[in-house]
Amino acid sequence: MRMSDTDKLQAEYVETYNKYMTMPDDSKELEKLHKKLMELEETLTRRFLFESGYILERVGNNEYSTFIKEDH
Repeated sequence: MRMSDTDKLQAEYVETYNKYMTMPDDSKELEKLHKKLMELEETLTRRFLFESGYILERVGNNEYSTFIKEDH
């Protein structure tokens, strides 16, 4: 995972967000942009947590997962 990848994702998020906010409410593309924003938000959140020393721990039969701080 490179920092430049995160920068590209952030730029894509901002561009998509700006496009989403300027669309008319009755636009057919609005739902697609909303889905894309949610995906980008999840990806950026995961990257931030991993870069901050958190790991993903599976709970049960992989239905749920949680982030825990990794001990160094």
